[in-house]
Amino acid sequence: MSREIIRLTKLDSGTYIKGTIEADADLRIDGQVEGVLKTSQKIFIGESGAFNGEATANSMDICGHFKGTVHVKHKLFLGKSAYLEGDVKVG
Repeated sequence: MSREIIRLTKLDSGTYIKGTIEADADLRIDGQVEGVLKTSQKIFIGESGAFNGEATANSMDICGHFKGTVHVKHKLFLGKSAYLEGDVKVG
């Protein structure tokens, strides 16, 4: 039986990053990011997370604050605590 390995890059609360992040792994944002996020996997913005910029991913879950442009290939999920301001493209 084979097991799937899940790769995750996590930015904890209290972290602030400005710039471009490109990854071939899931990204979890619990801190603050301003700039460009690109991944072939999933972006998750936690309740304490805040993003301002442009994000591209296979899928995205937003439970925190997002301001900017979202490009997702498959699924965009907005949690009950989500705040989204900007342009959205799914598909």
